[in-house]
Amino acid sequence: MNSALNTYLVQQIKNATPTELIGILYDMAIQATYRKDQVRLIKILSLLMRSLNHDYEVAENFFNLYEYCQHVARDNKFDEVRDLLTGVRDAWYESVVKGNKSTLNTAV
Repeated sequence: MNSALNTYLVQQIKNATPTELIGILYDMAIQATYRKDQVRLIKILSLLMRSLNHDYEVAENFFNLYEYCQHVARDNKFDEVRDLLTGVRDAWYESVVKGNKSTLNTAV
C-alpha cells in the first residue's frame, strides 16, 4: 500500500503546475505540524521561501510569514504554525478555484 501511495504522490507532483505545487507544499507542511516533524516542516518552509518571486511586493510578506513559521517551529509550537499555514493554504486554494491563477503566478 505504501508503495502505491508513493507512486501516486510522485505522479501527482510530476504532473502539477507550479501553482498546484505550492498547494501541495502547504498540505505537506500542515501534515508535518500534525506529526510534529520539525525538520521536515522547516525544509518545506524553506522551499516555499525559495519559490517566491521577489519582483512583487507581496513576496516579502510571504517570506516574513514563512520565516516566522520557521522560528515558531523551532520552539515546537506546531499548533500556531498549523493555524497560520491553514489560513494561507485555504486562501490559496480559494483563489486558485476562483480562477485567479494569473494573480497567484505573479507572486510565486
